[in-house]
Amino acid sequence: MFEFQIKKFASHDTIRKRYTNSEVNNMKKAVFLASMLVFASACTTEEITNQETANEPIPVEVASVDQKDISNDLELSGQATPGVTIPLAAPSPLKVTEINVTVGSTVEKGDLIAALDDSSARENVNQLTNAVNELEKAVNQAKELSGQAEKSAQELKNLQSELNHSLERSKELLSELDSEEVTAADVLKESLEVTIKQAQLSQAAAQVPSMSAGNVTQLETQLSETKASLNQAQDVLNATTIESPINGIVSQINAEENAAAVPSTPLAVVVNLNPIKATFQVNSFQISQLKKDQDVAITFDGVDGTFDGKLNAIPPTANEQTGSFLIEIPLENKDLKIKGGMKATATIQTDLIENAIVVPKESIIYGEEETFVYVPQGEKVKQINVELGAETDKNIQITSGLSKGDQVITKGKDRLNEASEIQVQK
Repeated sequence: MFEFQIKKFASHDTIRKRYTNSEVNNMKKAVFLASMLVFASACTTEEITNQETANEPIPVEVASVDQKDISNDLELSGQATPGVTIPLAAPSPLKVTEINVTVGSTVEKGDLIAALDDSSARENVNQLTNAVNELEKAVNQAKELSGQAEKSAQELKNLQSELNHSLERSKELLSELDSEEVTAADVLKESLEVTIKQAQLSQAAAQVPSMSAGNVTQLETQLSETKASLNQAQDVLNATTIESPINGIVSQINAEENAAAVPSTPLAVVVNLNPIKATFQVNSFQISQLKKDQDVAITFDGVDGTFDGKLNAIPPTANEQTGSFLIEIPLENKDLKIKGGMKATATIQTDLIENAIVVPKESIIYGEEETFVYVPQGEKVKQINVELGAETDKNIQITSGLSKGDQVITKGKDRLNEASEIQVQK
């Protein structure tokens, strides 16, 4: 570039006359140095600042290694369900004539929920009641006749016995007629007695009632069946008046007045929210960590405070369709703040570890091959490999690598290596 400028302003011969070769080389060096200065000045202020910052100590925060009892906490998600839920259905598709409550109504046992058209059911009850009355009369008459028949049968048996005795006596007299002790008058008298007995037996047989014990049994069976039908009809009639079977709250109304009730759908649902149940579906891994009588801390979305419960029972089998185990924990709910369907969260302490060495979770660094923490040593740091154990919400157990009272870096650790200088923030 230097030579180009010389050519621009003077001829080649003129240059040779004015400058020697040595002078030309010196001028080239001067131009090169000037170019380097210009390039150096182009370096940004940011690059210089970064270089200066790299030499400054890295600010960090530290925490002390602690020793305390910790536990593994199992957290379950579920929902609140009423302690008692009773659906109330219509016995048949009858017209709803009255609905006496609304959703949210507080009811007591026996309170009227709804009334259905009972005209057909009442007529059926009346007809069956008349049938039962008629059959009861028929059974009583049959029993009376049967008793008379039994009495007449016994009389016939006695008459037959007397007739047989007279016949035998008559035969004996006939055989002794040639003797002096028996006369023709005696034989005639005994024959007359036989004739009388025969007449008495025939008359008694004609008067025996035709009712037998079998007929009575048949009528009694018919009466029993009719009474059973009457009981069923009475149940249907009673069911047209739908009452609350418990003290509780109406949670559903699935009917309208003057519309037909649908038997397959509950006309209304009454629930009892005290006690209320916190229910959880748990898997095989979770159920293996649970034991009867374990304490449970439960919270509900939208409700302040924690509720203490206890595992009263551990189900022995899983649901065949879902493969999960149903856990139910009853809780007192006097003020009825907890509503059915609210999301529930249960925390259960499963394993207690005494005198565990723990550090904040944020101090742990997970490398590709090792897990470690940084320990401050003056203005320097040292990488300490650790082995982990149980963990809680904020802390994690160290089973190897640290002791109580050691310091670990919690914030700023991601910028560190063992060559870093640090400044501990107070």
